[in-house]
Amino acid sequence: EKDGEAKKPTIIYDGGPHAILYRNKEQTVLLDYLDEQAREPLTKIKQVLVAEFKEDGETFVREYDVPVKQMKQLPLPSEGIMTPEKAAEEIEKFMERQGKKP
Repeated sequence: EKDGEAKKPTIIYDGGPHAILYRNKEQTVLLDYLDEQAREPLTKIKQVLVAEFKEDGETFVREYDVPVKQMKQLPLPSEGIMTPEKAAEEIEKFMERQGKKP
């Protein structure tokens, strides 16, 4: 669940492991590590239904239709997106340098 309403939302996708949801002018959501079985169908559809839930994963908040736009390449860092495991390692290293435990 995100704060506020989705206004003119759009998903952009390039056929790879990530997509970007522009939810409104102030909110962008990285849809990272898409399941491989979802990637090809996502390159062929024009619209998806987005459903938002509370953090518990069970309480439904809202749903809305979102057009999908295809791009040659997403505007993401050339070095790619860090995996959750790599991000945890980097946080731990940073905290150690700061003299703190995560």
